[in-house]
Amino acid sequence: MLLLIAAHCLHLLIQWIDSLLDYLLYLQRWLVVKAEASAIRLQKEQTFARLAPDSAMEDESGSESMATVESLSPDTSVAGSAASSPDFQIYALPSTTEGNTEARRGPNLVSGASQIRTFALVIAIDEYHHQSFKKLSGCVLDAQDFTKFLISTRGVPEQHIYTLTNGQATRIAILNAIKDLIANPSIKKDDLIFFYYAGHGSRRSAPKGWVPDGRKIEMICPCDERMPSDGGGKVEGIPDLTFDALMRKLAHAKGDNIIAIFDCCHSGGMGRQGLDGTPRALSDEHTHIPLPATLDEDIRIWCDDVKPTGRGAELRTPTGFLWPAMHSHILLAACRVDETAIENRVTLSSKGSITVTRGLFTLHLLTFLRKAHTDQKLLAQLTYADLPGRLEKESPDTAKLYGRALLDKQHPVCEGQNRDRLLFSLTSGGQGEPSYAVVRSGGKIWVEAGSSVGIRKGTRFAVNTATGADGAPRKGGVTVLQADDVQSDLCRCTVMQDTDNPPAHLTEGIRATVVRWSPEAMRVWAPGLRLPVGTAVPFAFSLVSDKQKCDISLELDKVKTRWVLTRFDPLTIQYASSKSLSLDANVTRATDILEHVAHWNFHMYRTSDASKTDSLRQQLRVKVELHRLEEAGHVDSIRSLLVPHGVDLLKGATQMSLARDSTSLYALEDPVMEATIQDLKPYYGLKVKNESDHALFVYVFYFDPNHCGIQKWYPPDGYSAKDWQPLAKKAREGNVLTIGYGDGGTDPIEFSIKHGDRDTGFLKIFLSMSQVDMEFIRQAPLTEQRPARVVGPRARPMSPKWNSLMYALTCVR
Repeated sequence: MLLLIAAHCLHLLIQWIDSLLDYLLYLQRWLVVKAEASAIRLQKEQTFARLAPDSAMEDESGSESMATVESLSPDTSVAGSAASSPDFQIYALPSTTEGNTEARRGPNLVSGASQIRTFALVIAIDEYHHQSFKKLSGCVLDAQDFTKFLISTRGVPEQHIYTLTNGQATRIAILNAIKDLIANPSIKKDDLIFFYYAGHGSRRSAPKGWVPDGRKIEMICPCDERMPSDGGGKVEGIPDLTFDALMRKLAHAKGDNIIAIFDCCHSGGMGRQGLDGTPRALSDEHTHIPLPATLDEDIRIWCDDVKPTGRGAELRTPTGFLWPAMHSHILLAACRVDETAIENRVTLSSKGSITVTRGLFTLHLLTFLRKAHTDQKLLAQLTYADLPGRLEKESPDTAKLYGRALLDKQHPVCEGQNRDRLLFSLTSGGQGEPSYAVVRSGGKIWVEAGSSVGIRKGTRFAVNTATGADGAPRKGGVTVLQADDVQSDLCRCTVMQDTDNPPAHLTEGIRATVVRWSPEAMRVWAPGLRLPVGTAVPFAFSLVSDKQKCDISLELDKVKTRWVLTRFDPLTIQYASSKSLSLDANVTRATDILEHVAHWNFHMYRTSDASKTDSLRQQLRVKVELHRLEEAGHVDSIRSLLVPHGVDLLKGATQMSLARDSTSLYALEDPVMEATIQDLKPYYGLKVKNESDHALFVYVFYFDPNHCGIQKWYPPDGYSAKDWQPLAKKAREGNVLTIGYGDGGTDPIEFSIKHGDRDTGFLKIFLSMSQVDMEFIRQAPLTEQRPARVVGPRARPMSPKWNSLMYALTCVR
């Protein structure tokens, strides 16, 4: 008995000792972490004390005073479509592999304090070593304010922010700091990473083979630029190509949740007249001196591009600060490429009306972001792409707070493939289906959407009329309109259904969305399947009992686990690798399959009136070329210039007539021009030359008949509608667009075949006399989740026309 008691006591003693050791280990770890945090805090305090300018900056109480400004409601309406009638051209291409698709707008997981791990590299330079650099005064203050925003408003730990200011921000220190982000084991995949730069920007002539002729390299300026270097030359700025390569490598290691903010410009604005403030740009006197051809070769030689093994054609990413097609990061820039970023004296009322110098872009950006954090509804709906427009809209209110701070001489820019993400998150903020303005004129109802975007007689719109005649909110209220008279850019409608309001309540500012594109029904053979019905179904369907007279068939396999989809439209029959597609019935709904196919068929086969007459075709004439691309200049550089080489593959395209089926809903009036691509190793590029007497906007889509995917090739994602210019008239400068090379802002095209020896897809080119929204046309392959439809601004044309062209591009081993 005594032995048992002794053994039990010994066991308890051992447990107590283990617990004591665990506690001591925990205490030791806590003391180490505490000591490290204190050391970091002391070092940062010493750094800020050493680098702080004489002028006091706005403290957090000043930030709170900004929040007292009345919060604005988020923009809920989408700009109307000034649809002009584009013509189209279709070329048969090899099928493509879609990139990542966007999801529909979802809730923002970030509210107030940061709920996503965040890191930042903050760089600000007021004082440069070389005497030719004009001294700035507001950059360090901007950096300190940005840091305070991250810490106090976003809740970012102070030790997650690394700052380089003035003499610390040498070229080698900046490059090493970015490399440290890449190598930092504390930064995990998809953590949010900020790169902030305030200082001078510049442009320099590019060495041969870096960029297309006539383009200059954009640079940010380290504090020791133009000073003697250890190698015997002079310290250079950091080119856009170097920064791009580092961002690619950072995105490869840590994910693409990266935000680069530049409060500088690259337009050579030192000599500009009429500017109220100091430009953050160097003079033009050194821009003609080319950079050394071997500059940063060790950095630029890195690339994460991997040759795809899948079938298809895809676009490859080029470089640059303001480059819409970049995948690695989102860029927020202080101004457009032809404008100047200004810093100016502003008054801080929260500091007793003292006057300091601030960069106007950073001042307006942080003012708005702090204000947005006081309105969770607003913050939850903002995307990065929204910011430039919101800053311009808020500019008068911000100027009242600070005086002489109106953001009217510069227009902030947001670029990048991921610009539609919600702020501080990985969630896309795509708006879904487009909406169009409703106008009453002469007692008639008009919708500002026409045949250019697919509207035809019988198209139905839904109009939310949940506001009464007195402007007061009211329950329900959906009016259904039907298009009766369709023009290129608008349509006259009649009221089909109105459950709560008479037509008189269709007032200015109300918008319409398409709920039924075409009254013509796609014929479906689907034994035992119940077809979707109702006014909200975007396409009409009808069941047929004869499989020989259907447009598609849809049935379950023998074990009832997979859908078997077979399509019988002319292009699929003649060109698709397989007419049938097998889909998991537990994942994919029959309704989604039918709508997916109907969407592909509708936009693939629709044509304009211009396609039916030779006279209108000539009026909207363009020449399209497809060339193989080869590297020019330094072949050992990862970003060598791509230039067209060899013959135009579309010039030798073969005219192929489609088999006509009188029972099919779908048909093409003209034969298809099929181009054959036999060499799948190089990249390819398109050239579109305007040979008409009208300026034309160009929209390029790739339709894959194998899985009903539609890729948008032009304009690129993130392209600002304000800055988008049409192709000039024939024989005018600017009448040529290059896609995949040159300055088109898009990626080179790469073709591949996954299975078999032959594969075809269709290149469809829409031509429009005015800017219209066609983002909603694209869709993910049927085997993937359907992407969100993104809506952009539109400009209303005057008497526009449209046309289109199509080519079949076939890959052959």
